[in-house]
Amino acid sequence: MRKGVEEFNGQRLQKALDARMWSVSMLSEMSDVSSSMIYNMINNEKKPSYETLNTVAESLKMPVSYFLKDKKHEDTHPFFRKFSRSTKTIRKSVEKKIEWIIEIKDFLSNYVEFPELNIPSFEVVQEKSPRYLKDDHIENIAKQTREYWDVNSAVLPNATVLLENNGFIITRFELGTEDIDALSKYEVRRDNAYVLLSTDKDSPSRSRFDIAHELGHAILHKNISSKTFNFTKKENHDLLEDQANRFAGAFLLPEEEFTRDFQYPTLESYKTLKSKWKVSIGLLIYRSKQLDLINERTYKNLQINISKRGWRKNEPLEDKIEEENPSLFKQALDLILKEEVVTLKEVIDKVGLSQSDIERVCGLDIGYLNKYRSSQDGPNLRLVK
Repeated sequence: MRKGVEEFNGQRLQKALDARMWSVSMLSEMSDVSSSMIYNMINNEKKPSYETLNTVAESLKMPVSYFLKDKKHEDTHPFFRKFSRSTKTIRKSVEKKIEWIIEIKDFLSNYVEFPELNIPSFEVVQEKSPRYLKDDHIENIAKQTREYWDVNSAVLPNATVLLENNGFIITRFELGTEDIDALSKYEVRRDNAYVLLSTDKDSPSRSRFDIAHELGHAILHKNISSKTFNFTKKENHDLLEDQANRFAGAFLLPEEEFTRDFQYPTLESYKTLKSKWKVSIGLLIYRSKQLDLINERTYKNLQINISKRGWRKNEPLEDKIEEENPSLFKQALDLILKEEVVTLKEVIDKVGLSQSDIERVCGLDIGYLNKYRSSQDGPNLRLVK
């Protein structure tokens, strides 16, 4: 009787299915392995043979090594942008992608020293529940965060570089849905912060806001425990999102400097402000209302005019704002592969993800790592278009 693969971890198979947004029946059809066998594998009731495991891994386009790991992740709550619009299947898939990011970082940390997380701590955040955080608190926290990082210019030069320099692990890639703009996760015990940004909407100005929004979660909400705070309750989720939005607005558009720049509440004047501050016109209008620079009636009229001009999806001047691309993972992979510290095959085997998955979640062009392939890795085939 053939012995199964004892190191196989059924939980990893379920995570792979979640990441791919596949059901057990889909995998069964693709692999010709029975659904009952796949369920037994997931529940660790049966260990697969080497042949079965290889078939399942090939179908999911993942290395066998992925299913032989026993990786534990901190059970901390992830923060989604547009949580309410996304389906449970999509959220599960994106959550697993951020776990991949954590595992890639853990692997690279064996060879490369990443910047340590360096964010300010505030007593009002530590001592009070989010329910008691007021707008004035958040405005002050955003201002002090800029001072803590010695941000001298009113207009933030590059939000992504700023956060990476202060220990955030950031990646940008296509999530396959417009229902999630970003996701962040904070590891309390290891003091790590991860941000995943979607490229499904090509908007550099909104991406800057997403970065600042996720920074707001890290500073305002990192210590919230699911034991004392129900994250899934809509009013609680909305509260945290509103607070992160307030922080992002105050961080990107400091009250004193922005008020000094503000002149007339017309869409044309907001275009001029956008060219300077490099944030969306929607945020500029929203911030104007927050600071009582415009009243409710003017705010509503501006929103109507934005819709009439079709700016909800395509704002002007996006091509004038430089895309902010994370670079830490790219630098780390280039360093260890160029210096031949490890081979690409070893990276794939030890990380436990395919080359294309590694490239995708690291924000690299598909095929970028081909230059590090050796002849021993086998041929590099491409689809004929």
